[in-house]
Amino acid sequence: MTVNQKISIVTVVYNAFEEFEALLKSLDCMNLQSETFELIVVYNGNFDEFHNIKNILGFYSVIYKLYHVKNYGFAHGCNYGVERAKYEIIWLLNSDCRISIDTFNNMLKMFIQFPNDILGSKIVYPNGSVQCIGGGKLNFFVGFQKQSKVMADLDYICGASLMISKSNYIKLGMIDESFFLYWEETDFCYRAKRLGLKLRVNENAIVYHEVGASTDIKSLFTEYYSTRNAIAFFKRHGSKSYFYPIVLINMVVKILNRVIRMQFKRIPILLYALWDGVKGNMGITKRNLNES
Repeated sequence: MTVNQKISIVTVVYNAFEEFEALLKSLDCMNLQSETFELIVVYNGNFDEFHNIKNILGFYSVIYKLYHVKNYGFAHGCNYGVERAKYEIIWLLNSDCRISIDTFNNMLKMFIQFPNDILGSKIVYPNGSVQCIGGGKLNFFVGFQKQSKVMADLDYICGASLMISKSNYIKLGMIDESFFLYWEETDFCYRAKRLGLKLRVNENAIVYHEVGASTDIKSLFTEYYSTRNAIAFFKRHGSKSYFYPIVLINMVVKILNRVIRMQFKRIPILLYALWDGVKGNMGITKRNLNES
């Protein structure tokens, strides 16, 4: 494949305006030529606040395309953006991330060297502590995934910073939108790995990531989707004979943890997630996930 050394950065924004502006500032400060990259912004938040995105973008010189879509989830936003990208190099970058010119150049150099692989970055919190080195590992015995803080043979690349060719992205069937939120990049990368693509990490490409800017990682919303989608993932990719033991272990661990923390109202949410994950009730749930 002929490598086009131009990048389409795709970011999905859901109401996290301050964090999105921090990303724009970091891109603007790099003073890249307009022919070097394009920023594709897919906003899937409240349409009444769409003008906020336009106003923020107006302050910066970054070349961008802006789209508003209904919120069908992170995967849908990524797929929508990638389909409209004009360059072959795709960089999925969370809207609550910040990068530098060194990060940009290091990711580009690695892609030129490995154009048929999926690339990740060293992702750190704003205070500089490590969130993960590229992505994480899967535990098929207890049904969990865990981010890796050391260089390792990864099972998935974190969706906060994921680089891939557009042709491979489309060839893989894109990211499965039925997950709606959480585990979608895990499924995508695991499928890619089984088809022979390698997952690589550039430790010298540092991405600062503000976790949970768009969604509350402690909410019942997160509890439901992260649990349901984990079950759906292991049903799809794990051993069929070992699936129900995995689910049992996973749920016992989670429910005991919630009991110990006296988070009793989370238990029904876990049971809903269990049922829907086993039954394959994916996409946007119609269940009430309010805190009250």
